[in-house]
Amino acid sequence: DYWSDVNAVGDYYIRHDNVYTMKFVRHLPNLNSHLTALAQYGGPLAVFRRNDLNEESRMEIFNAVGQLITEFKWTSGNLLTMSWSSTESLVCVQTDGSVLIYQLMGGSPQLRKFYIDSKKTSSEQVASAKFYESQFGTGVAIATSTGRFLFLNGLENFSPKPLVGQESEF
Repeated sequence: DYWSDVNAVGDYYIRHDNVYTMKFVRHLPNLNSHLTALAQYGGPLAVFRRNDLNEESRMEIFNAVGQLITEFKWTSGNLLTMSWSSTESLVCVQTDGSVLIYQLMGGSPQLRKFYIDSKKTSSEQVASAKFYESQFGTGVAIATSTGRFLFLNGLENFSPKPLVGQESEF
């Protein structure tokens, strides 16, 4: 019967249809214990698995259906947070101040890397990082361990900008 799976939602009636079946080949662990980033509009899913005593840290990237696109061993450092940019590049911020941008051209990641402190003279660490969208594309706001705030307004701009009124030695 056509009407057997129709549900009332307010003034509307909806019907659930399966468009496709998820294809996660591997059993995904509890994602609450891993870093994850999901791209907008049904884009890729990145899962960062921190190393246990017996395993190495790994980055796995799945498409929206759940098929593995690529995976690689993470050797870069202590990953703090990650997000997908508006151009579907994976942006990773590490505690040492390095920002890594993985572009998934042809399935294998291409890496660009830069540091919030280009002189690398201080032992300043990244305490927190938040991603945002603006007219310039995807940006990153970074709070450091010394209380400074830095902004990267668009991922093509590799020059961090300090918050107005803060002393800077860029």
